[in-house]
Amino acid sequence: MCISFFISGFTFRVPSFFTPKNEHKYLNKSIIDTDLSKYIKTFQDSTYLIFIFSYSCPHCLNSIENLRQYSKSKTVDRIFTLATGDKNTKLYFDQNFHPDFYIKDLSFDAINKITDALPTAFFIKHDTIRVVIQSALPSPYIFRKQYNFSKYN
Repeated sequence: MCISFFISGFTFRVPSFFTPKNEHKYLNKSIIDTDLSKYIKTFQDSTYLIFIFSYSCPHCLNSIENLRQYSKSKTVDRIFTLATGDKNTKLYFDQNFHPDFYIKDLSFDAINKITDALPTAFFIKHDTIRVVIQSALPSPYIFRKQYNFSKYN
């Protein structure tokens, strides 16, 4: 039964509307005070979306098109992705998803120091992590509505 739950996707974190907001250790912290600063350089006047995923995670892969829409809709100025996985799953990802965004490959241990759930997205404004989403990435439209995007502008 455990294997069935894993294969069907019951291992991912409960969507954010069921979990308490403000639970992530990086929320409302400066990016410099987090492990993210080792991998990403930000500027004070820009907005960023950092998306952390695994090449073999079905919930992560389901979020890829929404990730592209954040850039196209100008919801954020720049997208960074941090990914983990072996060569075969990376090759599969590249061949099937044709990423048009920068991906930095990290070990699972490095990803695990940043977050305990995949996928995870960090919305950054003024070098501060304003929103942490530890589940499938919503569309930019839903993000703007759910997280009152106007207060970050």
